[in-house]
Amino acid sequence: MSFTRACCSFTCVCCAFSLLLLRGPPQCAEFMARLNFWVMLCHALGLANVLISAAFLEDVVYGPLRKGKDWKVVHELLVVYLRSIADHEKYTL
Repeated sequence: MSFTRACCSFTCVCCAFSLLLLRGPPQCAEFMARLNFWVMLCHALGLANVLISAAFLEDVVYGPLRKGKDWKVVHELLVVYLRSIADHEKYTL
């Protein structure tokens, strides 16, 4: 995974997406590996239960993939979704 630091705002559970700029994964398998790592990290840090993260990914990632969306589009939509959560004032730590 390649991350580069972008800013210092620590705003919410999804802060990784507002703190870091992501390079798009080169393959679908890498995208899935990143999702797995994200779920494990959120759970290990106590930010989100695995069951909640899995339900979120089911709605946001796996559902659209099953409906025929390209994985690159789904990845970008996930990033936009998480950034909108991170920028929302209601969802702060």
